[in-house]
Amino acid sequence: MQKNNKQLMLYALGVLQSADYSWAIDRFVLHICQPRIDNNSTFKISVDEIKEFGELVKLKAEQALDETAKRIPGNKQCQWCKAKSICPELMSIGEIKEIGMDVGKISDERIKEILDNRKLSRLFISSLEKSMKNRIENGGELKGYKLVEGTTRRSWSTDAMDKLIELMGDDAYTKKIIGLVDAEKIIGKELVDTITYKPQGALTLAPENDKRPDAMASGFDDLTEEK
Repeated sequence: MQKNNKQLMLYALGVLQSADYSWAIDRFVLHICQPRIDNNSTFKISVDEIKEFGELVKLKAEQALDETAKRIPGNKQCQWCKAKSICPELMSIGEIKEIGMDVGKISDERIKEILDNRKLSRLFISSLEKSMKNRIENGGELKGYKLVEGTTRRSWSTDAMDKLIELMGDDAYTKKIIGLVDAEKIIGKELVDTITYKPQGALTLAPENDKRPDAMASGFDDLTEEK
């Protein structure tokens, strides 16, 4: 676990401020237990460090509550924000004026800016769509738009199974091969690995700092370079 995990430090700060026995605490030992991913981690931090962290939290909270606080859109902080659809800062990122233009007329710098913020743009558009849907559902309107029923698929009725068995017998059922995860639980991952393969993934556009290797990079040495 990363030392000075801020979420755990906030918990410790709450204990320090609310516990009647806080005077007896000189340090915290903070733990994270995540059995599903087999992670148990711990770090220690002194009360003085927690108090110093508390002053920083207080400062940041005061800045955030200021009416003139700077809004900084981002994938994490905007994800759960209820003001996404009306946020001017997010709107300025989500607004792509070049839609419909010949891509050859847009500078590479602007293309990079658009791609770097594509998640935020989608977040803004999704939030705006949800907001307008709620407006129309509650009796409002948006000129040029209406609510329609989505596409659905047919499903068997509750008495279909008995009827199909009566009409078709065993032909009413189909068989399919067991899933990989279920097979691993029965015969083990090592054996499953000997009878499976992983196909090559489709090429995907990713930023330079992506951990995956460049799929278009040459695998050959530069033969023009003198040895």
